[in-house]
Amino acid sequence: SDCGQTALQVALSLPDGGDGTALYLARRTADLDYLQAPEKERLLGYALARGTVTVLRRGLKWVEELRTRKPELLEVAVRTGQDEVLKVLFEELHPLDLSSTEFGGQTLLHLAAGLGHPRCISVLCQHGAEVNRP
Repeated sequence: SDCGQTALQVALSLPDGGDGTALYLARRTADLDYLQAPEKERLLGYALARGTVTVLRRGLKWVEELRTRKPELLEVAVRTGQDEVLKVLFEELHPLDLSSTEFGGQTLLHLAAGLGHPRCISVLCQHGAEVNRP
């Protein structure tokens, strides 16, 4: 195009990724590595928040490049009740510390319980979260 950007890059420049447009385009784009770091961060954030597992799996390889902290990804998944996203994070990111209390003095399990996300609680328990920990 004359603007020098792909349709995906244009969508990523819109507020909230064009309300799902960026994720739609990302699912249909073979190579996402041409994106610049800020675009990758936005796309990864949209995929996390909306539970778009196919895009999330592809974007997780950028975690080290973007210096994204793994606990932040877990926290977003729990806060938004994205149990399928949480499963992907456990599959793809090793190791993950479930005893950390860096979420306002709470563990992820406490956070999920306080927000009323039983499916996230189930995933966390399946991966070793300590139910009886104060």
